[in-house]
Amino acid sequence: MRVVIEDQVPVSEINDIKVELLPATTAPTEKDVRNQRGVMAWSLEVAPGEAKEIRAAWRVRWPTDKAVVFVPGH
Repeated sequence: MRVVIEDQVPVSEINDIKVELLPATTAPTEKDVRNQRGVMAWSLEVAPGEAKEIRAAWRVRWPTDKAVVFVPGH
């Protein structure tokens, strides 16, 4: 059966704060799904009883003189 998995990574609105995907991330089939920044999708064929793994790894970098607060869901 075909399965589509969607997930998102943080998106910065500030130029000094960078969010980058790490090499451990499974390459998504689509990025910025429905024009939503940071939303990725993986389209997979999965057989009955089969297990597949998708990894999303990211890092946030910012200048040392700035404080950053991460609030999931905002």
